[in-house]
Amino acid sequence: MVKKKIFKKQGSLKKITFDNPAHYIKKMTLDDLTGALVYALRHSDIESFKDILSGYIQVHNKADIARKMHVPRSTLYWMVSSEGNPTLDMISRLISVISKNELARKAA
Repeated sequence: MVKKKIFKKQGSLKKITFDNPAHYIKKMTLDDLTGALVYALRHSDIESFKDILSGYIQVHNKADIARKMHVPRSTLYWMVSSEGNPTLDMISRLISVISKNELARKAA
């Protein structure tokens, strides 16, 4: 997903295009990932929060994540879709799986 944002800087409009977040998530550590999620929440940027989660899901085994969360894969896709409004329980499950996966990857 390519996302475009327009922002004002020094009186002129600039257009910035961001690449697929999955590209950056591959290189992130667990601390970077959780920091980005917390930053998005602190600034009420739900779209970015979902983009980060979506990027993580894209880069990793979707079936494995869904199995560990005890939900169908379609629930993962719905959570990060523009229509999705995941519950705190679903977000908590996904973040728990992310933490366990990253800690296991780091230990290997």
